[in-house]
Amino acid sequence: MDELWRKARGSADSARLLFEEGHPEDACNRAYYAMFNAARALLANRGVGPADVRTHASVWRLFSLHYIKDGPLNAELGRALAQAGRARNQADYSPLLVEAETVQDVMRSLDQFMQMAETMLAESSNGERSHP
Repeated sequence: MDELWRKARGSADSARLLFEEGHPEDACNRAYYAMFNAARALLANRGVGPADVRTHASVWRLFSLHYIKDGPLNAELGRALAQAGRARNQADYSPLLVEAETVQDVMRSLDQFMQMAETMLAESSNGERSHP
């Protein structure tokens, strides 16, 4: 879990730098992977093993199941992860540029998602329950 969280934080830092330097497409890629790895760290915190999260779709599905459907998070964070995934796909694979408003939304979601993950992981390491 610690390695996944380090990866998430590194990708988040890269996303912010890329965004500030005027590279919105690359920022979308790094923002998505920051959120993706933060979600993987949270899933590992709940005992979900690496074999269960081998694909992006499995991470999204299990994150929704463990954190959205049964709480403690609201559906907006799940939608933020999905939006970041769509923006990353467009940035990486489409000839079309990601709209500036979408990039800004992804960057805002990145900060919210990372703060939420950091809080939940800290609570868990302090012995508090991060889920019902």
